[in-house]
Amino acid sequence: MTLTQLITSYQTAGGALTGDALADSAGEVWALMLSESRGRMLEADDTGPLYELVAQCFRHMVEYAAGGEALQSETLGQWTRTYRDSGRGRDRQLLTILRQYLGETGLLYRGL
Repeated sequence: MTLTQLITSYQTAGGALTGDALADSAGEVWALMLSESRGRMLEADDTGPLYELVAQCFRHMVEYAAGGEALQSETLGQWTRTYRDSGRGRDRQLLTILRQYLGETGLLYRGL
């Protein structure tokens, strides 16, 4: 399984991202998938139900990753507070998506 195959699957499924936005999000997601699987993604069969599950996970993660930093704000009367998410919540959510889709497949690293 390769990044190119997953990007092609994303585009074939009608994914909304294109160009640099797709390349950036896909690269980030693929790096996370490789890291969390300790490279097992590269050895996974690129056909069949497991590939479809990985492709669905990839599509979901790419769309989520493209959302960018979350701007948070609240207002109470004349008092206003605004800040940007440091990215930690976003990273946690990407890991959650990955584990929901692939947690039971044997692809993700679970320690020794």
